[in-house]
This record gives sequence, C-alpha cells and structure tokens, in this order.
Amino acid sequence: MTDLFRQLIGGFEILLTGGAMFFPLLFFSIVAMALFLDKRAELKRQRKVPAEYIARIYRLLENERYDIAASLCENRPMLVTDLLLTGIQNRRLGERELNKLLKQRLRLLRQQTQTNLPLLGMVATAAPILGLLGTTLGMIVSFAALTEGQGGDAQKMGVVADGIKVALLTTFGGLVVAAPTFIAHRYLVVLADQVIREVQRYGTGLSLFLKAEDLYNMQRLDQSGMDIDMDATEIDEPNDAAQGVYDRGERNTPTVIGKKA
Repeated sequence: MTDLFRQLIGGFEILLTGGAMFFPLLFFSIVAMALFLDKRAELKRQRKVPAEYIARIYRLLENERYDIAASLCENRPMLVTDLLLTGIQNRRLGERELNKLLKQRLRLLRQQTQTNLPLLGMVATAAPILGLLGTTLGMIVSFAALTEGQGGDAQKMGVVADGIKVALLTTFGGLVVAAPTFIAHRYLVVLADQVIREVQRYGTGLSLFLKAEDLYNMQRLDQSGMDIDMDATEIDEPNDAAQGVYDRGERNTPTVIGKKA
C-alpha cells in the first residue's frame, strides 16, 4: 500500500512538470468527473419508473378521479409523471391536439435530459487542444534553447530535453482527459435517449387510454339515449289490447240526441 502511494505521488510530481497547461487539464478532468457522476445519477433515477405508482394513477383514471391522479403526478416529480400530468390536465382536447401537446412537452423533457451534456462534450474537445498547445510551447522552449548562444552544449541539451518533456506530458495529459470524457459523453447521450424513449412510451399509452375511455363514455351515452327513446315509444304507442278496449268503449257509448226546441 505504501509503495502504491509513493508511485501515485511520483506520477503526480512528474505531471506537475508538464508546465502551465497541466493545471487547466487538471481542472477539466475534475469538472468532467463531477458532471459525469451527477448526470449519470440523475438519468438512472429517471429511468427507474415506479410501476406500482403509475398503476395507481391509471386506476384513479379508470374511476374518473382525475384530480387525485393529477395530485399524485405532482407529488412525485419525474419526467414520466410530468408527461402524464400534461395529458391528464388536457384530457378534454381532441386526439390530434392532445398528441401534438404531448409531443411538444416531450421535446422540452428531452432538453432537460440533455442538460450539461454539451459542457461535457466541450471538455472532451478542448482537452486535446490544450494538450496540443502545451506541446507547442514545449517545442518553442526547446528550439529557443538551441538557437541561444549562451551556455554549453550540455546545458542546451538539458533545456531541450525539458522542453520535449513538457511537450510530451501535455500531449499525454490532454489525451488522458479527452478520451474518457468523450466515452462518458457518448454513454450519457445514449442513456438520456433511452430515458426519453421510456417516457414517450408512457405518453403514447396515456393517449390511447384516454381515447379508449372517451369512446367508452360515448357508447354508454348512446346506449342510455336508446333506452330513453325505447321507453318513450312504449309510453306513447298503446298496445293492441288497449286499442281494442278503446274501440269497444267508443262503440258502446250511447249517442245523446238533444230535444228540438
């Protein structure tokens, strides 16, 4: 354990000899690590959709308890519940208008999943550029030592070696920061896309559910209207037996002839 610690300290001291460009690279590496860990934890949390919680919301929707279902969505802020809340609050819209609104909301949620990803991509792009800048500075120092007339050959060769060392270390540092950052950025982009696809699947399911519920309610209203019409027909149109009694009563009714004055 002590030998490993000494090796780490020695490697860090070697990197410190990389010149002024080492410190921006060190800062970029810390920023990239912090962004990656934070974004990964956020996307993992959004991906764990509570199935029982969503099922409870749908049971409330089946019982037409829309206010309670909306309250459940508000009490647990997630990308999925955000989209469900949008659909519940605008359930009275037509199918086309509701789908359009859900797509607009989904685009906004996609932007939320992409937060800080451009910054991580910028670190992956800027790190090798900083390494190249350090390489250029190291080579400038080396060639400047060769052109100077002061000092002996041994001293010049020492300065040239230091310049080449700085150039190689900054190049190494830039690639060490850029390569993992690029891989982390691509990983988070794929993970964010998976989260959005999952949210989109729930939004499509909600749209189909609300459409089916509207069709069911319309059929139930139509059936109720038919029952009312049938009841009215039975009341307005007498049956044959009643019509026969009415005819016999009319025939047996004596005709009263008034006396002439």
